[in-house]
Amino acid sequence: MRNPNVGLSVAVLLAVSLFATSCDNAANVIEQNKPIIIKTLTLAGKLGSYEGLKRWAKSDEAAAKEAAAALSRNLKDVILPYFEGEDLKTSAEVDEFINSSLFNNLPDEVKLVIVTAAEVLDFYLPVPGSDKLTVDQRDYLKAFLTGLQEGVDKYLGVAPVSVTVRNWIKG
Repeated sequence: MRNPNVGLSVAVLLAVSLFATSCDNAANVIEQNKPIIIKTLTLAGKLGSYEGLKRWAKSDEAAAKEAAAALSRNLKDVILPYFEGEDLKTSAEVDEFINSSLFNNLPDEVKLVIVTAAEVLDFYLPVPGSDKLTVDQRDYLKAFLTGLQEGVDKYLGVAPVSVTVRNWIKG
């Protein structure tokens, strides 16, 4: 049976992308919808890493858990801290850093799912080059990478650091 979260996230990603591309001034639409875009990118990253690790675990659970732990440490200790601070890096520098550090010790099954989920970034980030990322573009990339971290932690059964408490509709 298919995961309903995957279908929902794909629908949200398509809706956001189609909405933004159908407007005359896509930059204004993107700027006005930044919180929605951030949540969408976070969800795409989370589902991509979680689903990729789950698929890999079907063939080699021990290796999937070991790689997930390594990916979690890499995201927390190396990749996400790279984006802290005020210094904006060029898109080429960021692209090279991400591609050289994110996929260490991951099998092709997991890489493919993460790369597929990351395709939504192509709409919001420039083609790698000498232009520096804007603050918004850096935030979008961080949101996706944070989502990857959340998906890995979900796979590992690690409780999120900050849990939002719902005070209504408790069922």
